[in-house]
Amino acid sequence: TVRDTYGCSVSRTVRVGEMPDLSTDFSLKVADTTVCPAAGAANTLTLTFSPTTWAANVAVADIYYRINSDNTWTRVTTNPVTFIHPSFKSGSTISITYKKMEQGGNTTLCITETKDYTVPHNLSGISVVTNLNDPKFYTCSGANGGFTATVTVPTGVGQDPYEFSLDGNHWSAANNGTNSRVWTGLIPGRTYKFYVKDNRGCTAEYDGDIYGSSYNPAIKLHLTATPACSNGSQGTLTIQFKRRASYMPGGTTNGTYKLYELPTPVPSGRQGTLVSGPTSASIGASGELVLGNIGVAPGKTYYVEFAETAGCVWGSNDVEVKKLTTIQGIVSVTTTATCENDAIVEVTGLSGGGGQYTVTLQPVVGGSFGSTPIAVGSNKVRVQKDNVTGATAATFKYPAAPITAGVRVQVSDQYNCSPIDF
Repeated sequence: TVRDTYGCSVSRTVRVGEMPDLSTDFSLKVADTTVCPAAGAANTLTLTFSPTTWAANVAVADIYYRINSDNTWTRVTTNPVTFIHPSFKSGSTISITYKKMEQGGNTTLCITETKDYTVPHNLSGISVVTNLNDPKFYTCSGANGGFTATVTVPTGVGQDPYEFSLDGNHWSAANNGTNSRVWTGLIPGRTYKFYVKDNRGCTAEYDGDIYGSSYNPAIKLHLTATPACSNGSQGTLTIQFKRRASYMPGGTTNGTYKLYELPTPVPSGRQGTLVSGPTSASIGASGELVLGNIGVAPGKTYYVEFAETAGCVWGSNDVEVKKLTTIQGIVSVTTTATCENDAIVEVTGLSGGGGQYTVTLQPVVGGSFGSTPIAVGSNKVRVQKDNVTGATAATFKYPAAPITAGVRVQVSDQYNCSPIDF
């Protein structure tokens, strides 16, 4: 509602909706014109936003992307967009950050959280069938011996003979006809990657979830990671143990867990190096146990295996513990407080950290500015002129001397690392 000095007013109702998320609503695939690159060479990728997400975002802002921790932002002017980067190697993990800027200008509106994605392979369509939903995995005794996974290359994809791998480094021949291999003795819950290579060297990786929402074994483990801060030496892990409701209801499941590091390159069979353990763990009557704040070195990938006293072994997913880079940016006062304007302190060129930034201002020289500190989730912080200590209508008129308020600018991210001073 807007009302003028005579009391006349006009109102309008608008609905504020959530903007579609650039960092989740898109697809990434090898460009159609790309032939199998040489071993270790980069692919050309095609990035495609959904029509709804693209239209909503490009209508209000210019869109940019950044690969990994590069300092270069590249504008996206078409959808889809085809691009190449030295890190675009089949099966490798890359991180993408998006930034929206004022249309035709250089004011940053927002920066998305940095998220990881896997570079696709040149072949596609392989299938994996497991016996993980067999009721035998509802108890410990049935899980002994692990599970099986049958990997099959569909007719017309690639050229035989085919080779199969669990790590992309160690290859085995087909053992179930000419285009299929059966893997046995796999530990339920562990992260397994299934690769196929044809006689030209083109590769495929199964991109589905072998567990899915229906996977509900006797014991399920889930591992999550928190990255190390830029000035820290450790990240942390959290292990969640969850017992099936029908397995030992109301009782206690005893066992030990071991923490492993998965080296690079990945060893044959995806067998890691022991970091710690065995450590005793008991899942009580609630059927759930959470162990957190397990300190580990960053820049490595980890997993956990839990062995019940009855002998069966359950595994967790793999997680990578990253080390964040230092948050960087440039601070400037883009608007000075006047009779008409509030002061605006802006931090531009933000990079590093986890990608979701909070900018905080604290007064350090010349008085305060109302409720302090001021913390906002954007890169612009407004200091209302009426809140500056000592500011009156007279102070904004000549010949009154200008009021100077020195501020301390801090930027933090979503992981609560020590704020970076600018």
